[in-house]
Amino acid sequence: MEYYYVTCGRVYRLPTRTLEVDEAIDRIVTGEDRLRAGEITRRQLRGEQRDFITLCTGEQLPPLEEMDMTDLELAALALVDFYLSPAKTIYPNI
Repeated sequence: MEYYYVTCGRVYRLPTRTLEVDEAIDRIVTGEDRLRAGEITRRQLRGEQRDFITLCTGEQLPPLEEMDMTDLELAALALVDFYLSPAKTIYPNI
């Protein structure tokens, strides 16, 4: 399956949902729980979100210290949502 994501007037061809992508999705989905459990730091969580966006879009992002954390979190969660609901994205009337 091919995935295309449109945001901010740009179209991104996302990678196929491979095991690597699925594992990255799991890290994002469980990130807040792992943070609350003390398994990771907030910096590690933001790094995982940044890495996930880079994996999906192929774009190099600025260092974490230069990014707005809300924008980062929203972008990562939007991509996760996109991968987890491809039928709704492709067929919005479902």
